[in-house]
Amino acid sequence: MIKSSRKSYFFLLMLSLMMALAPLSSVGYAASPAKTWVSPGYDSDTPGFGMTHFQKIQEAVNAVADQGTVWVGEGVYNEMVFVNKPGLRLTAEEGAVLEEDQQATTSKEITPAGFPSGFHVSAEGVTIEEFTIQNYSGAGIYLEELGNNTTIQKNRILHNNFDGIRSHSDNNLIEQNIIQGSQYTGIYATGSSNTIADNQLEDYGEVGIFIEGPQESSHIVKDNHLDGGQKAFAGIIVDGTADSLLCSNTVQHHLYYGVGLAGGRSLLRQNQITHSGIWGLLVFHTSLDAKTQADPPGGDDLNRIEDNLIAQNGGKEVMVPKSLDTFETFVIEEEGGGILTTEGNLFRRNAIYGNEGHGLYVESMKMRATDLPEEEVKIDAVLNWWGHTSGPYQASTNPYGLGDRVCDRVDYSPWLLAPPDAADPSATKTDSLSEGETLAIEDAVSTEVIQGSGTVTVGQYLENPVPASLLGSVGMYVDVYITSPHDIDELQIKLFYENSFEKEEDFVLHWWDGSDWIPCSDSEVNSEGLYVSARITADSIPALDDLTNTVFAAGLIETEEEPFEDEPEEEPKEEPEEELPKTGGFPYTGLGLIIASAGLLMKNKKSRFLFRP
Repeated sequence: MIKSSRKSYFFLLMLSLMMALAPLSSVGYAASPAKTWVSPGYDSDTPGFGMTHFQKIQEAVNAVADQGTVWVGEGVYNEMVFVNKPGLRLTAEEGAVLEEDQQATTSKEITPAGFPSGFHVSAEGVTIEEFTIQNYSGAGIYLEELGNNTTIQKNRILHNNFDGIRSHSDNNLIEQNIIQGSQYTGIYATGSSNTIADNQLEDYGEVGIFIEGPQESSHIVKDNHLDGGQKAFAGIIVDGTADSLLCSNTVQHHLYYGVGLAGGRSLLRQNQITHSGIWGLLVFHTSLDAKTQADPPGGDDLNRIEDNLIAQNGGKEVMVPKSLDTFETFVIEEEGGGILTTEGNLFRRNAIYGNEGHGLYVESMKMRATDLPEEEVKIDAVLNWWGHTSGPYQASTNPYGLGDRVCDRVDYSPWLLAPPDAADPSATKTDSLSEGETLAIEDAVSTEVIQGSGTVTVGQYLENPVPASLLGSVGMYVDVYITSPHDIDELQIKLFYENSFEKEEDFVLHWWDGSDWIPCSDSEVNSEGLYVSARITADSIPALDDLTNTVFAAGLIETEEEPFEDEPEEEPKEEPEEELPKTGGFPYTGLGLIIASAGLLMKNKKSRFLFRP
């Protein structure tokens, strides 16, 4: 019995241990660590070596669980990393460098791109941050079509032979990276709904940011700084996509053009595009319109270009590479300038100035299907600042404009009378006037040269363009600018109003001196003609020299009420005392003084009433 019982005990004990260990063995086989660590200094003496701690990034990626994190320490890693697990986060310490070992690379058919890349991503939701990725034959980071919802942030991506980042997937965030020395593009992206923000791109061979189709896609490109070093072909190109937003980018020093939009309905807002060799901005409808019947001008099929600075482009003499290592200077045949466009685009409140050739030029319409004759197609470019109050130069319609030149198919009037932070005028005109000649905006303002001759610009505002109201204003605000005030000896300004007003005879023409409304020194009212006028000379208020973007309005002179002053009271004469009535009552002398004092106050108070409509 004893022997049998011992056998039963050991049998039960072994069975219990096997049952307990079986699930543990199964879990250990299936589970992967949520975090792994990488360092060139790890070895077999490192706790967790080969399980959670590795010398190679690829080994750590292979070992970590989906949605896990790979921590990469300081050091140089000569490898190409394939990331095929969803939700993986790869985070580097400062000094972690991923670099191709070109001597060890024997096959070029490693990736769909045909060349090795630093990171090759084929899973969704991956994050790659704070690495230095350099000297790869392909791209620094390559995203396949399956690599959607990827975040690439705070990396230094340097001197890669093709692209800094190449993406073929959707909904990716590429932000706060430094990308330098890419042979072709800094960032190349297809797919849709990608955001490219706050990156610094320099020294790329061809294009800084290139976004390409499909037609139903859209992207956000904002707050990026691109410097082409006067040798890269272009800064930003958006080709064939729809509804993309390009906002607050700085694009400068490019060989051919700064920004190019081809097809789609992009919004270009608050960008600075400067120092391009030929054109600052190209806006075409080639990619979409060559394939489909386009909407007529003024429809929804247009790009909007608003509140941008497009200046100092079209330098003509540019550096063009003969090969990758040599450059040749030559003078381009194309004139260049600020903007080259086809029709179907809208330009508003841009600062377009200092450009060689044209500020805005309309290219041939041959690639766009339209029923309108080419000479009748107009570009809508009103309310832009062309570098001068007199507006853009146009040989037939505004020959005295001193701003950037526009071609004859640009609808530019009214233009802004000051840079875009100023109020929008509803009408503008510029002309050269001789003695006795008049420049007028109907029912608003008229200027006549009394003596001398010169170029005058007038404008009308629908609302008060300055930050202070004018007492009794008739609601009309106009602007007068003289290009050469010393060529005119005397000018008369008439400001018109529509209806008769009470106290009309008290109206005075005022001018805005930059901080307050000042009455003109020689102002008259014509009640029959419904206008207020003033003559401006070298010694008047304002003087001719003050007519540089000078706003005028008609109203009343606002005066302060004079302070009340009492006349000095006379010393009361002493009267003989009288006997009080025996029936009692107030002493007459005290009550009399109170009434007399009140009467004196009423008599001497100076009343003044001002007309306030």
